[in-house]
Amino acid sequence: MSNEVTIERIKLEDLPVILKVAAMSFSEEARRPEVIAPGLLRALMQEPKYQLKAVIYDEVAGFLIGAKNKGQNEAIIEWIAVNPKYQKRGIGRTLLNEFEKTAKEDNVARISLITPFARGFYEKCGYTLVGVHYKLIKSVTANIIHESSTNIKLISWENTKELIDAIGETEAWNFLATFFDSYKQQKNLFSAAVVRNNKIVGLIVAKENEWSREIFESSYLFYIDFDVLQELLNALIAECIRRGALIAGITIGKESDATALIKNGWSEAHLPIFWTSYKFFKNI
Repeated sequence: MSNEVTIERIKLEDLPVILKVAAMSFSEEARRPEVIAPGLLRALMQEPKYQLKAVIYDEVAGFLIGAKNKGQNEAIIEWIAVNPKYQKRGIGRTLLNEFEKTAKEDNVARISLITPFARGFYEKCGYTLVGVHYKLIKSVTANIIHESSTNIKLISWENTKELIDAIGETEAWNFLATFFDSYKQQKNLFSAAVVRNNKIVGLIVAKENEWSREIFESSYLFYIDFDVLQELLNALIAECIRRGALIAGITIGKESDATALIKNGWSEAHLPIFWTSYKFFKNI
């Protein structure tokens, strides 16, 4: 890479150009000023030395926004972007190297990040994949509509005692917290349970995607086995069809279940508004 590139700290006056580079570079929601700007403003106030820009002939070619997690003795990369005009010139790696140098000088032990689309880049830069947050999608068009399972029933906060008896207070708390958080965003939720032998064995909360009504996605899933999961997903697809949504989306933590669902017609999501994400770290 040419030595024409310099790495400097981002200043408040750089905000407009940083937002423009983000809009040109990101596919995901960070391209929107209302998503990235509040985080950048906080970062500039709290930890200015971790906010970096790459400059070529007085033009901002890229940026990196980061933070220090003092409790974990690690630095976190929040966003990194390069103007498409300057991509494939090593600018991203140069920003990353400078960030690592800054963190090392600050006695940080490791760097961590979560990325939806740059897995290959971080692997080439020596980062280790430590987790995958699976998001899967399935088109509901041309789907065979299964009869609704007699095991499915609608459920809400009014069933709190039943929930506690079936799944315990901790999981009931998780369900209720997600239910009310989702309800705050949109009132027309889908919330259902799979019941066997008069006992709840599976739960789902689903809502419209924040950015598109065409995606109807789960915000909470609980199930005791894969058969229960499939019952919940059949109910989700049926609800998608009822609402006229095009795509059913789920978030799932268990890799073996994600793999099995992919074999059964689900796909790993890499949409700008709904995506699988990858967690990396690197000891420095």
